[in-house]
Amino acid sequence: LISAVLLGLTHYYDERRVMMLLDIYEKSQSVNLSMRALCAALLGMYMNRSRLWDRKLRQRIDSLRELTSWSSDVKLVFMQFIRSRDTERINRKMQEEVFPEMLKLRPDIARKISGGDGLGDIANLEENPEWQELLDKSGIADKIKELSKMQEDGGDVFMSTFANLKSFPFFSDVVNWFMPFHLDNLTVKNALGSELSAIGNLVLSSPFLCNGDKYSFILALSSVPAMQRRMMLSQFDAQNLNELELRNASLGLPSGERDNVANKYVQDLYRFFKLYRRKGDFNDPFIRPINLLQLAVLAPDLTDVDTLSVVGEFYFKRGYYDDAYHVFEILGEILPPDSQLYQKMGYCCQKSKNTAKALKYYEQAELLNADSLWTMRRLAACYKLMGNPAKALEYFKRIEAKKSDDPGVALNIGHCLLELDRPDEALNYYFKADFFDEKSTRAWRPLAWCSFIAGDMVQSEEYYNKVLTDNPSSGDYMNMGHLNLAKGDIREAINFYNLAIDANNGDVESFINNYNADRNHLLKAGVEGSLLPLVVDAILYSRD
Repeated sequence: LISAVLLGLTHYYDERRVMMLLDIYEKSQSVNLSMRALCAALLGMYMNRSRLWDRKLRQRIDSLRELTSWSSDVKLVFMQFIRSRDTERINRKMQEEVFPEMLKLRPDIARKISGGDGLGDIANLEENPEWQELLDKSGIADKIKELSKMQEDGGDVFMSTFANLKSFPFFSDVVNWFMPFHLDNLTVKNALGSELSAIGNLVLSSPFLCNGDKYSFILALSSVPAMQRRMMLSQFDAQNLNELELRNASLGLPSGERDNVANKYVQDLYRFFKLYRRKGDFNDPFIRPINLLQLAVLAPDLTDVDTLSVVGEFYFKRGYYDDAYHVFEILGEILPPDSQLYQKMGYCCQKSKNTAKALKYYEQAELLNADSLWTMRRLAACYKLMGNPAKALEYFKRIEAKKSDDPGVALNIGHCLLELDRPDEALNYYFKADFFDEKSTRAWRPLAWCSFIAGDMVQSEEYYNKVLTDNPSSGDYMNMGHLNLAKGDIREAINFYNLAIDANNGDVESFINNYNADRNHLLKAGVEGSLLPLVVDAILYSRD
């Protein structure tokens, strides 16, 4: 009934439906019904937020605030809606990173655990150190840890696993997407038969599967041959069941029954709107981020500092920078000036490509904490992006005073000096970067180009020869062509220019544009101006 009323609200707003859901939330003695009704009411209100003007609804919510659980329940549901936004990202990680990598490892795992004879003790797989080594080297172990952390935060890590198990006829009926899982259900009884008690109770007590996924699991299990199913059941002796319970307890699932009910119901809703075979017949509330902060009627419940801080950090850590900025902006109006808050607001703006606005917040953060290296780096980067190398140089110099042996700082100082047409000073910093970062090759290119600009062709050639051994790019071949042109070796210059064009998928037009952009550097290096167009003609002729 609750889900049916919600589906109606997604198509047509009727305040009586919202009132009905709020009545169920208030009066039901069942946590399951109460929290489902609240999820449905808030989702229905959000989808019809432009119509929430009636005073009666506001008065109803004001009276509900007198219930000790209202504000905390609204916050719980809000966090579940926010977490649902992460489902697609988790899905992609599973489909594009974890599953393909595990498939690649299958032959290696088989060899490691079987000794090459095709047989192996699967029970000892977890204890095999070579298996763990394979996981560590492949990077899967890190990805699994990341997914585990997402699950601890309430993320939906099972969406991709069970998405393909929603094609059973059972899921053709809309009501079954919202049916709480129970052993009296005829589908469950028919699927498990005599094994209803052994398997059913195990699935029923599973804290990490939503109701729809429990039905999917049972239906999938019913299609497994009886012999294999009995073998699986034989593994679930008393000791294994106790271990499973302990593991479930350590998963860090949403704490509290109310939170858990909301978490699982939102997952059921998400699956219906994303996976139901006739999903196009329904308005999907999850097609855009659900942000209950846009409901003015809920402002007293959601705009306290603690809630906004949690929501803002959630958005920030997951890279939803526009939403994080909006929350931090509200916090900024409530809290006294705070350096870290301004840093995060600046970072959100920078990630959203609004460098000028980011600079403003970084400057405010600097006023409150002038010694922060992180803020200095961001200010320097912003000034550099905005085409002010002189101001960027000031900040990089301040950073250098605190971290004199940082090769990255030395490189950036060199870049600023080169932009300010001070190549001799820039060279000194590039050499410094190369000295402090012997294992890296990142100083070679600026050293080679800066030497060319400074007129030291011998030194430039020495470094460009190194660069050409380090996965050279189209730009590297072009610069080597410039060097040979300045030396008077026109044939070799044309050879390198052709290599530059080939490395850029044969894009002659792009090459000519870049070549003309370097005209002043070539003239300063002693190349005759009349020669430059002739070189282009020779290149075009050689490629016909």
